[in-house]
Amino acid sequence: VSAPVESTSLDAKELEQFLVNFVVEHTGYPPEIVELDADLEADLGIDSIKKAQLFGELGEYFDVQPSDDLSLDDFPTLRHVLVFLAKSQGGVSSGSRSM
Repeated sequence: VSAPVESTSLDAKELEQFLVNFVVEHTGYPPEIVELDADLEADLGIDSIKKAQLFGELGEYFDVQPSDDLSLDDFPTLRHVLVFLAKSQGGVSSGSRSM
């Protein structure tokens, strides 16, 4: 596992795999149940405290900070996280989401 670099740039598939592996490592769930469209709370049982911890680590890793008008509820699935990270990284396109 390599350390984060100043400009972490991943394509959409790499970012998707990274997020799945990240959740697997932090929850202990098998990768086959961690899907981009699974609801983090309802389907995976990740409560708001755990979400905050995960998002904090992702923010540090990718050196991004969500704007003040965003909340944890704006990211119910990993796909929402993927789109946010892709936009903040400037260019990975995997779909759009209106805020």
